[in-house]
Amino acid sequence: MPRGTPDGNATIYGYAVKEIDPAAIYQYLWGFSPIDGAGRLVYLDTFNCGLGGFRLLSSGGGLDPVISNQDSTFPFFVPPNVCNLDPGGTNDGRSQLARELFFGKTKRIGLEVGLTVNNSVHDFFCQCDYNPVSGSPYTGGFYLNVQNGYIRTSPETTPIQYIYQNGAAFPTNIFMIQIKIVMDFSTGKFVRALIGDQLFDISDYPLSPSSSSLEGYATTFFSGYSLGTALNPVKLGYVLITKDEP
Repeated sequence: MPRGTPDGNATIYGYAVKEIDPAAIYQYLWGFSPIDGAGRLVYLDTFNCGLGGFRLLSSGGGLDPVISNQDSTFPFFVPPNVCNLDPGGTNDGRSQLARELFFGKTKRIGLEVGLTVNNSVHDFFCQCDYNPVSGSPYTGGFYLNVQNGYIRTSPETTPIQYIYQNGAAFPTNIFMIQIKIVMDFSTGKFVRALIGDQLFDISDYPLSPSSSSLEGYATTFFSGYSLGTALNPVKLGYVLITKDEP
C-alpha cells in the first residue's frame, strides 16, 4: 500500500524503505565482511581465481603457496578456496605471498587478513615495506605466534611491542580470526590494530626504517613462518589492502 514519503506525498506512490547493514552486502558478495570497513580498498583477494595476483616465494624448508578447496578436518575461513602457506619443519622456513603496488603519496595503509587457526598450525606474519613520495621509507606489520598465544608488531623491535598476549597456546578447537593493522608512514608509527572486534591503540609503537629507495612503491608480504616444528599449513582465507585510513 502507499506510504508517506520524504517529499510530503508529492509522488503518486510511496515506497517502504529498509535499512541494510553494509556488512550483509559484503557477506553476499565475498562470503565475509571486513572488520571495520575503513580506508579505501586497494586490493582484495579471496583466492577464487587462483594466485595470479601475487609472487609466490618460499625459503628454508617452506613450500610455495598453493590453492586448496577441500579439507574435511580443517574448514576454511572463506569458501570455496583457501591459500595454504606451509613453511615446513625447518626453523626460519617460509611460505610467502608478495604483491607490489604503487601507492604514491598516501600515508596511512591497512593490512587485513582472515585465517583459520588452532594450536597445530604454523605462525603467520604480514608486512608492508613502503617509501611514500616526499616521505621516509618504513616497514611494519604484525606477527601471530600460535604456540605462545600472542600477536606483536612486525618486524621485531626492542623491546618487543605486544598487541595481544595471553601467554598460552591457541586452543585445539579450530576457529576463524580476522586481524587488521593500520600504519602511518608519515609519522613512522603504527596507528591501531583490530583483532576481531577488539580495538587496540598502538599509536606509540614505531615502524622500522626501511632501505626502500623507489618513491611511492610498496611491497606487501603474507607469510607462513616455521619455528622448526612440523605443523599444519596456515589457512589464509583472504587478504585486503587499504589506503587513506582514518
